Amino acid sequence: MATKKIDWKKVKPGKWFSANINGSAVKGRIQKEEDQIFLCQDTEDGSECNDKLGFKYSYTISEGTPYNMRNENVKNFKFLSNPTITIGRNIVEFIKRSIQIGCTNIPNAIVRQVFKLLKK
Repeated sequence: MATKKIDWKKVKPGKWFSANINGSAVKGRIQKEEDQIFLCQDTEDGSECNDKLGFKYSYTISEGTPYNMRNENVKNFKFLSNPTITIGRNIVEFIKRSIQIGCTNIPNAIVRQVFKLLKK
C-alpha cells in the first residue's frame, strides 16, 4: 500500500504520530527544523535534530515524501490525536512533559504542585 503524500506545511511541530521504523513500532511527535521532518520517539536512533521534544531519539524522513519514507524504512505512518479533555470552554491538551491550556504550556512540575494542593 502506497503512503499518501502529506502537506507538511499544515502539520505543526509536536503533532503525535505512530509508525514502524526499521520494523520497530514507535509512537512520538513530529519536529520540523529547516527543511527536514523528524520523527521524535524513544526507540529508533537516527539523524539528530536540535529539539527532540523531550524524547530520547529523532529520526529524519527528509522532506517527508512517500519516497523519503520508503527510503528511510518508515511504514504504517499515521497521525494521532493528542489526548485532550475539555474544562469549561478550554481544551486541555496533554503533551509529553506538560499540558497545554489554550496557547499556554504548563510544565509537569507545576501540574504536580496543583495536584498536591487539590489532594489536601
